[in-house]
Amino acid sequence: MAAQIRPDVGLWDPESEQPTPSDHYGQLASALALSLLDAAEQGRTAEQVWLAVPAKQRGHAPFNRFLLLLLNQRDGGQRPLHHCPLQHRYPSNNWTLLAQLCRLLEAQAPAQQRGADVRLRRMLTGWMTERGGLIDYPATPARSRSGGSGRIATPMAYHHKALFVACVAAWQTGDQRWAQILTRLLDWTLLSWDGAGSVGGFGRSNHALFGDACLLAALLLIGAGEPEHRERAHARMLTGVLLRWQQQERADGLLWLTPADAAAHSRTGWDEYMHLSVYNAWTAAILAWARHLSATAERPAVLRDLSLPTGPQGLGADTSAGLLRVESNAGRCALLSTRGQPPQAFRQQEVDFRYSGGLLFHLRAGERYLVPTPIRLTVNALMQQPALAGWVPVFECRDELYGLTDFDAIEVQWSQTTLSITAVAQPLALTRQPARGPFGRGLAALDWRLLSGRLGRRQALQRPALEGVSGQLRLQLDLDHLTLSHHLTLDNRAEAIRYLNPAGHALIAETLPEHWQVTGPEQAAVDRTRMRSAPLPATLAAGQGYCLPSATLPEGRSTYGIELGWS
Repeated sequence: MAAQIRPDVGLWDPESEQPTPSDHYGQLASALALSLLDAAEQGRTAEQVWLAVPAKQRGHAPFNRFLLLLLNQRDGGQRPLHHCPLQHRYPSNNWTLLAQLCRLLEAQAPAQQRGADVRLRRMLTGWMTERGGLIDYPATPARSRSGGSGRIATPMAYHHKALFVACVAAWQTGDQRWAQILTRLLDWTLLSWDGAGSVGGFGRSNHALFGDACLLAALLLIGAGEPEHRERAHARMLTGVLLRWQQQERADGLLWLTPADAAAHSRTGWDEYMHLSVYNAWTAAILAWARHLSATAERPAVLRDLSLPTGPQGLGADTSAGLLRVESNAGRCALLSTRGQPPQAFRQQEVDFRYSGGLLFHLRAGERYLVPTPIRLTVNALMQQPALAGWVPVFECRDELYGLTDFDAIEVQWSQTTLSITAVAQPLALTRQPARGPFGRGLAALDWRLLSGRLGRRQALQRPALEGVSGQLRLQLDLDHLTLSHHLTLDNRAEAIRYLNPAGHALIAETLPEHWQVTGPEQAAVDRTRMRSAPLPATLAAGQGYCLPSATLPEGRSTYGIELGWS
């Protein structure tokens, strides 16, 4: 990173071949990292470049304010914080949590600190599922009739960020009331872990360096890397991620942002807010800071005395989030999404399958990955190559796209090494409808200018259904024999419904199954040469989508089957 600091430019981004974005937090993150890693001169250059940016061009205020606070702690400085004004709420709850952490860190009087700490704990517990997962959206989660959470988004990368925020707060205050919160957050991380080096393939920024870094910094703060915890699950998790990072190292010493980047030597599966320089700077900053703090200060009892589990076993689940983890005695591990969640970026010209339910989003057997993560893509790309939808069935009706993304009546059975799931669903709209008419356009303009897009984002919670079509999913996974059976029965009482990707599924091209059979609506085996395929820009390498040619959905009942078996 020191080699990427340039006079009058600060941090350079070798992937985009231009300075790190001025509205991000790469400059201050590199300044903190380099000050902690004996390259203070380069760090000061990056900081000065950031300070010279006009106030209106700066962004990511909670991140930059947090980094300014850590820089002040580092050298006793008095850097002004007014450069980064905080809001009370942000579109993503993880931003609101970081902003409140800043208020806690800068609190002077004991009463002020206690108040900020209470508010942060209250926020975090209000944004946690019963199982302990971070609800990143919406800000006011509804409750279902059964008492659990309504439709919520729990992207795994930002759960790891919430864990990091909680660990920093607990270190700052030493308050024992953080212990229960931290235990729940730590337990939930096990649902994202495949027992080796992957810690989050669900939701946005999946398998991204940002979430990895937040998790590892949190584990360093709680002491998971200490010798006495060597056999604990979180120590093995930390080691597994570090070993994977070795495979993501670039020739210039920076890290690629996803595992797929390293294989392709180019960006793969990135969100638009992801930048090589920014995420590397953040990773270096918070890991260097966590290591420095652990080495130079006594770990508070609230962190030191946490009871870390030896490891997940069998079936683990968060029913509110609709996430499952199963592991066999042989160490084979699968992560699944049952219920489905609202996409946090619900747009007119893009489709996001990364929150979809009714699918397997991670399967590891030894050192092999067998299925890729779902992806986000443009509507045009989906229409041209429907195989990109992977496991999600997609339908077209009157020029609108719908998908089986959200499931109900979910039944799960687990017996030693075999998982069985049944669920039902009605296709929901995959894209946001444009504002229509003078009133609609006026409301959209008001929402954009005064409400920061709040009304538009709410549409993700109210996606219209495709009337007359429903589906029943039957999925069975045998981890002992490494077989997967996937059967989808569709009932169609509508007209002119086009099924874009019949028998759609997604596999890893380098580890294709030895047994691979697809059946069509007539229940007869299909010649696989008829299958359409397309490479997936997923965060795991070599993902490939498959499906039968698009066709009119038969009236009445039809069933599509996929039978897979690996050696």
